[in-house]
Amino acid sequence: MNRIIQAFALSLLSLPVFAAPFAYISLSAPSNRSVQIMDLQTMSVVRTITGVGDEPSRMVISPDYNRIYLASYLSASVGNPARGMIYAIDTTTRTVVGQVAVGIKQNRAIGISPDGSRLYSWKLISNGTPSIGLAVINSADLTEITTVPLPDSCIQNSTDIAVHQDGRVYLSGCNDGLYAVHPGTLTASLFTQVQISGSVIVGFSPDGSEIYMPALNSTVRAYNLSTSVANDFVFNLPSGSPAITGTVHRMVISKRFNSSLGSEPVFFTFFNAANGNLAIAHARRSELAPPVGTPLRRWVGTTAIGGASDVIGLDTISEFGLTGRLNEISKQQLSTSGAVITPIGINQALAGVWRKTDIVFTDELLRGGFE
Repeated sequence: MNRIIQAFALSLLSLPVFAAPFAYISLSAPSNRSVQIMDLQTMSVVRTITGVGDEPSRMVISPDYNRIYLASYLSASVGNPARGMIYAIDTTTRTVVGQVAVGIKQNRAIGISPDGSRLYSWKLISNGTPSIGLAVINSADLTEITTVPLPDSCIQNSTDIAVHQDGRVYLSGCNDGLYAVHPGTLTASLFTQVQISGSVIVGFSPDGSEIYMPALNSTVRAYNLSTSVANDFVFNLPSGSPAITGTVHRMVISKRFNSSLGSEPVFFTFFNAANGNLAIAHARRSELAPPVGTPLRRWVGTTAIGGASDVIGLDTISEFGLTGRLNEISKQQLSTSGAVITPIGINQALAGVWRKTDIVFTDELLRGGFE
């Protein structure tokens, strides 16, 4: 029996060692329009992907981690009109493997269906009279399936696209409120008015019952997806916590393997345009639940990051985080409980970080075929 155990142990040693997750970071400064691939352990750039348009912006990753889809834009040139673009990046070869033009609008937002089969993008066209819709694109070959018509109220300030776990697509930036597109009928309807017109969609609640949008006084308003009833967050911070000012922009949910249901930390970034400071507020999943009596849903801690950026990303097991800070990427450490994120002083200069970057992470185990 001992020999069998020893043989098994030796066989484990002979298995291939998988690299830590890599971060894909989109940059859109005039001097650096690319996607940078960073090794999170060494904080070094291992590859630069160019040829991704004039304004690389938001990204989504397929459920199997094999493809990243990037929203971008190409300016008008001789013989070519301005056009929105979507680029497909293969995470194995780390190359652009496809692209498609989508209307004439700067595509700063992109969504992907839960099964990874569809992409969603704003599509603005103009044949004398401008019109806008939601382009539905086959992710496998980047062919357009259809365009969902949207009202003229969405033309001027179309902002964000977010896809719920049930497949519904939510669109912000329309002047009359938040729109929803049903994945089966592919029809759009007004879901609700919002407090701040033109806001980004921060995210969905961990249990999927609500959608979060920026609200007045540096807070977040949660809208129930079944009833559209709204409820605001409150601050319940320890004495001496960094102040929260500005507007909430992004949200990430920790996926630490040792987090039990209800205790997963959730992080929100707040960007203050007046002074360029970035702060992160955090709470546990249970503290963000719809309020019943007291206490209300609340944040319980903050971290001051600094720098003129609002981007944040967590690796696939939420061991580390990355935030944009002026012209560099800063590495953050999550506590063993996953409740607190703190800077650990490891930075990498990346010209263009401050230009609305996005960060997504690959998972080498899942990408390699291990489910």
